[in-house]
Amino acid sequence: MPLVGRDSQLRQLTRLLDDLPGGRLSVAEVVGEPGLGKTRLLEELRERADGVLLGWGRGVEFEPRPAFGMFVEALDPLLADHPLPAALRARLASVFPACAGRAADGLGLDAERFQLHRAVIRALELLAEHRPLVLVLDDVHWCDPASAELLAQLLRHRPRRPILLISAYRPRQLPSAVAAVLTRAVPAGSSRRIELGPLDLGEATRLLGPGVGGLRAAALHQASGGNPLYLQALARAPESALHPHQLAEQVPAPAKSALLAEFTRLPEQVRLVAKAAAVIGEPIEPELVAAAAGIGLPETLAAAQQLVAADLLRANEPDRSVTFRHPLLRAAVYESASPLWQATAHRRVAELLRARGAPPTQLAPHLARCGKVGDTSAIQVLTTAAENLQLHAPAAAASLHRAALRLTTADAGEDRLRLQLGYATSIALTGNVEEALSVLHDILAHTPGDDDLRQTAVGRCALLHRWRGQLADSDTLVRRELDRAPMTDTPAGAVLWLTRGLIEFRRGGYRSALAATRLAWAAAIWCRDPSLQIAARAMAVLFAPPDGGDEAIANLDMAATALDQLPDEQVLPLWNTLMWVAMAEQSHDRHTDALRHLDRGLHLARQRHQHLLLSEFLTPRAVSLAALGKLPEAATTARDAIEAARLVGALPPYLIGLTALLTTARWRGQIETALAESEDVHPGAYDSDFQLGAWVLFSRTAARFALGEPVDFRAEVEALGGPELPGLLHAYRPEHYETLTEAALARGARTEAGEWAERASRVADRNRPRGWGFAHLARARMQLAAADGPAAARTATTAARGFHSAGDVVQTGRARLLAGLGWDAAGDREQALAELDRAAALFTGSGAELLLKETTRHQRRLGRRCAPPGPGPAHSAPGALTRRESEVAALAGEGLTNKAIATRLFLSERTVETHLARVYRKLGVPRRSALVAHLHRSVG
Repeated sequence: MPLVGRDSQLRQLTRLLDDLPGGRLSVAEVVGEPGLGKTRLLEELRERADGVLLGWGRGVEFEPRPAFGMFVEALDPLLADHPLPAALRARLASVFPACAGRAADGLGLDAERFQLHRAVIRALELLAEHRPLVLVLDDVHWCDPASAELLAQLLRHRPRRPILLISAYRPRQLPSAVAAVLTRAVPAGSSRRIELGPLDLGEATRLLGPGVGGLRAAALHQASGGNPLYLQALARAPESALHPHQLAEQVPAPAKSALLAEFTRLPEQVRLVAKAAAVIGEPIEPELVAAAAGIGLPETLAAAQQLVAADLLRANEPDRSVTFRHPLLRAAVYESASPLWQATAHRRVAELLRARGAPPTQLAPHLARCGKVGDTSAIQVLTTAAENLQLHAPAAAASLHRAALRLTTADAGEDRLRLQLGYATSIALTGNVEEALSVLHDILAHTPGDDDLRQTAVGRCALLHRWRGQLADSDTLVRRELDRAPMTDTPAGAVLWLTRGLIEFRRGGYRSALAATRLAWAAAIWCRDPSLQIAARAMAVLFAPPDGGDEAIANLDMAATALDQLPDEQVLPLWNTLMWVAMAEQSHDRHTDALRHLDRGLHLARQRHQHLLLSEFLTPRAVSLAALGKLPEAATTARDAIEAARLVGALPPYLIGLTALLTTARWRGQIETALAESEDVHPGAYDSDFQLGAWVLFSRTAARFALGEPVDFRAEVEALGGPELPGLLHAYRPEHYETLTEAALARGARTEAGEWAERASRVADRNRPRGWGFAHLARARMQLAAADGPAAARTATTAARGFHSAGDVVQTGRARLLAGLGWDAAGDREQALAELDRAAALFTGSGAELLLKETTRHQRRLGRRCAPPGPGPAHSAPGALTRRESEVAALAGEGLTNKAIATRLFLSERTVETHLARVYRKLGVPRRSALVAHLHRSVG
């Protein structure tokens, strides 16, 4: 395991090592909880301990060892190789085999023990007489009493030689006698206490390596608590597991065995109480533990005291609630029990809780493990608890729904169908879209009528098909259902019309999208659903024609105000509300407001572990961050969005994330990496979602143009529906026309460039300053190409004012850069440098490194002395795997076939084969089996 996040601690130990020559005994205490890497830190120090004698001993739990065993292990090899006076060797002979060739049997008299202590101290002085000595005592919390006594004497009567004594221990498990030794025997300030804490997110990400994305790294870090041991154990869980409980349940068997190493050495009754505590969950209540274990309360409390002493259980401040040291440990202890014992223990607990009148959410987890088929009372409790938990803890709700379905008979009719609907919703929110779709289609096969249950199932099924990029399937479902009941006035019917509008929007049919949205709006008003009304109003703003400016702005203001007044409980059932209001705000250049609503959605999704929604909020968030000039954060958010979309198989957010990543890379200069990320998006993806696929095509070509490649955008314009760009929202067309203008001028196609610039002016809306800015920027480019520098500078300055009012830092800088070029063409050096300086400041603040380099080049040409710009695009070192190659290699290492990898990553099988060929070449392995072995060695 690589040493990560311990640089400060390693420096402290290294300084003590460097100060050894000429000194006397120095003491360091390395302190930390299990799994934090105390031993690993000491092993790293061992590699640096050149030119010193090294003795290494450790305490051992539960294993019979002779008295002074820790010191014997550390010093015996050194004593065997060192000439000692005969008298001293004789005194040591009763303990150290190297001095007498026989095992120690301990010393009975105090005087003899003290003589031995003095003899050991003298032996240490002789060992360190010519070379410094480092004495490492690891796991001191498990040292034997004789070793503890000798340690105390060593600390009180310090050898006058260059010796470094390092004791490593777990503070919670340190016996009181040893703790007293360390407290009393070490005067204040004479020992260096080096504490190891949890890794932070950045350190955890480095430990996990480049093959783990930021979103999964954050989930693993949260679930592990930053503990390196737990972090690496959790990293072997399937990629789809993001919830801490999911991760704990899916830790591989070898990792669980390591976690149970301490538990298995405990006495039988203590282990029984630990398993019973694992049944209860948190916090642990003694009466319930006793019931689960089937023993008396006094015996339970006595065993619990031993578990606390062993640090398996902890009393937490300030309420003194008792919990397991870590959820992973609880999961491992629970699974160590047999299924029959688990069911019996849960049944006893359920009976006690029922007698107390416990609420469904407390009773349900136990009934889920012990309920009987047909038990209607248990089914009702499970269903109620699942419904209460669904929006707050969907993984827990899915588990309870699954248990209720297991207890429900096949002939339960509509009750079973409603249970299936709840289950499908819960598992979809956790990110298991494939199973959710299977359950929803099963519901539709058994509900031929036009009731609310069927309409709700159709709406959710259509939404998930759209998420998978299956727009045709989604459209067929919704059209068929609306043909049956077109004038529906229920919330489920309103959702169907909203979905119909969204499908039309994705295909570029803005008029039909607006018409469907208005019908949804009417249905939402009729059924008095405020969240649906806000969503419909926001979507109507988004789909509104260019001439509907005032009405659209009024609707947007009302939607945003109403949303801010809506409590989370009403927002959660229709989470789309937050997203649609944010997207409508983006279309009107209100990116700060959009970020506020998207961050609210992200907070709710993360707080409630609704993994399905993460990419839905992350992708537009990246767009707004880029528009506000926060490019590094926008790039990170876009990568997280791409990863989140892959994990749940969501194609539209994946495509939007790629577009955002390409856009930020176009200005930052990290273009090759972004192009490699998007090169595998195959043309078939575009057929499923007309608009988003075309955006990726356009953004990818624009990124290539930023690299200096000659491009003509003909295929991209065709993909967007032709020169009018009907595949884009009205608000975003001027931006694309400005790019087309610049590209045409770069090819020398001035007539074509003029046509694009004219279109930009024609579609720009004064109510959208960003679009107005792009129109002026395109016109300024034409003026500069016509050698009218002053006009170009003035027009570009107008564009800069428009971008500035929209808060778009990067585009303001681009306009200032063009204004500088205009004044330069006019021969006004002072004005040109003033504009270039403004542009450079904006690019520096926003992280637009590529644009900063271009600006610096012009500044230097005009005689301005500039500091060298920051580092350029990041390139992989020779032989290193790219991000995509690491992902493919990791999935191949998990045993996935090429076809499965292609499905998971939205690639073609041929692309997967290409990536694997590169991986084999870079890692120097001939085939997949060798790759798997290489990956296992790397993890180990």
